[in-house]
Amino acid sequence: MEDSHIPVYVAIFSFAILFKLVSKFLSAPISRKFYLKYDNLEAPLKRHWNTYVLSTIHATLATILGAYVVFFDEETKQNPFGPSGFKVRLIFAMSCGYFLHDIIEILRHWHAFGRRSEIAHHLVSLSGTLYMTISGQIPYASSIQLLHEFSTPLVGVRWFLLTAGIGKSRKRYKIVCIVMMVAFFICRILTIPWFWMSVLPDCFVSDVYCNQPTIKFLAIFFVGLDILNIYWFRKMALMLYIVIADKIKEVRNRRKLHQTFEEISPSDVEMDEK
Repeated sequence: MEDSHIPVYVAIFSFAILFKLVSKFLSAPISRKFYLKYDNLEAPLKRHWNTYVLSTIHATLATILGAYVVFFDEETKQNPFGPSGFKVRLIFAMSCGYFLHDIIEILRHWHAFGRRSEIAHHLVSLSGTLYMTISGQIPYASSIQLLHEFSTPLVGVRWFLLTAGIGKSRKRYKIVCIVMMVAFFICRILTIPWFWMSVLPDCFVSDVYCNQPTIKFLAIFFVGLDILNIYWFRKMALMLYIVIADKIKEVRNRRKLHQTFEEISPSDVEMDEK
């Protein structure tokens, strides 16, 4: 371990401990303000609830800080391909700490809410953000990836509504799902070409960067994230298609029923009464 990396590792583990403390001591008071029946939840469901609270907190911070680096940080504008300063690395250290904490929690309670897709996403995210934190390579493009977290709070809201008993048939739930899908598309799918246009010209064409193993590693990491995001968006689109198809079918059935009643003449009704 290089001495220059020690502050980075300290920051990562400090953030992991901080997220653990937030989950243990702040998640419950926050949740009780928004859901009065929080204390009635079973222990596994309560742990799952706390992970979504923590995910929402991290996503909000990551989005705000990522937007700051992309649009306002002068150091990153002057050196978009790095190496980045400690301030930017500290932002990624925060995300590393969150992913590290969440992976540990998922493995600890795998029987309750462990999912292979989620652990795969966290492992890919942790490896990429850890490498970015240590190497400081392409901070501008890496910060674009932080903007992906903008849609995460809506995923949490969707889960909170289901857990609170607001089912899939309720209008509020459907509105949240549509907004979540639109936000996911904007911040995770539409940003794919923006990201690669900011990376490809210099990192994979320029002789200065294209032969560096760090750049090749980060490329694999970002491609993996893009594949996961496209996979999840496909699932969301399929779910929305099913909802819309069911709604269209319901409307058609109502129209057929209405037409059937209209075709019944008054004389037919009188004959039935006789």
